[in-house]
Amino acid sequence: MGRKISSALLVDDDTAFRCALQAALRRRGVRALTAASVEEGALVLEEEDIDLIALDYRMPSTDGLTAIT
Repeated sequence: MGRKISSALLVDDDTAFRCALQAALRRRGVRALTAASVEEGALVLEEEDIDLIALDYRMPSTDGLTAIT
């Protein structure tokens, strides 16, 4: 069996999508944190223990692929 995901970070510049995904995860008992940019997400990661990151591929400042490399 895999490890249960208890916390997630959602990084996306689309507020409506971010909030919808956050609500869906919270209904399943996941502590879902959000960030509107890669830079904001990095700040969250400095302070929080996160099990899963959902990262948008296309964002204005830095795209998701650049962020993970």
